Amino acid sequence: MKQFFQKNHVYLQVNFLNLMKKRIYLILLSLTVIFFSCQEEKSKFEEQLFTIAEMKTAIRQCITAASDSTLNALCVVDTLTHKHGYYYYSDSTYRIALPKQMKDTLKKHGFEEDINSLIVDMNRAAEQCGNSIKRAFLTPLDTMLTFSNPYALIHNTNSAAITAYVKENKQMNFFTVLSSSILLEQFKNLNVHAKWNRLQEAYRDITGEQHTIDIVNYAALQMMNGFFKEMGLAEKAIRENSSLRGNKNSMLYRVFATLDE
Repeated sequence: MKQFFQKNHVYLQVNFLNLMKKRIYLILLSLTVIFFSCQEEKSKFEEQLFTIAEMKTAIRQCITAASDSTLNALCVVDTLTHKHGYYYYSDSTYRIALPKQMKDTLKKHGFEEDINSLIVDMNRAAEQCGNSIKRAFLTPLDTMLTFSNPYALIHNTNSAAITAYVKENKQMNFFTVLSSSILLEQFKNLNVHAKWNRLQEAYRDITGEQHTIDIVNYAALQMMNGFFKEMGLAEKAIRENSSLRGNKNSMLYRVFATLDE
């Protein structure tokens, strides 16, 4: 009889635990449904509060604000005084450099001054491109880009989602503009090719290896990646700081205010 009651007691405990698990599962399921319903309702509410066109305008204004901030940080002329630009800004994070193996080898053989001079010139060339970048790449973005789901871009968990969208869709355009005209022109002005060719010859004499790197393409890729990296940080700051959104009547300010809630 004692064993009978013990078995029944265990059976009741198991049933009770199973029942509790089912109830907990149903509660969690209900909360999940409620959460996503609320998110969906919020999305619908904001889409009613702002039209698709208004949200697209806010995104375009965000691109303009973030890219202008990036130009002011990386493409500045007076870098020696303000310690900005590709060469100095943000602890030299964006400094355009030469291939490491080649640079290290040449420095060991007495070419450190030539290397440093060329690196300075490449970065100075990049810093002179601001107005041309705005005219040839950034301004046309206004008509080049379409946004199929502006709400998702604005409320993305990625704090640089808009910049990532621009990079994903238009980085090849940017690279082409830099390497074929804007940066190329500045390289010619600063005689970068001649300096690079002399260093390539010196490297070949030392190692017996011939470098065939296109220095404009090599620098343009670094320049572009640095630009988008800084632009992403600028976008993050705009999302987090309302004072960086400009006029309070602008769509950027009004639409992005929903991120503050």
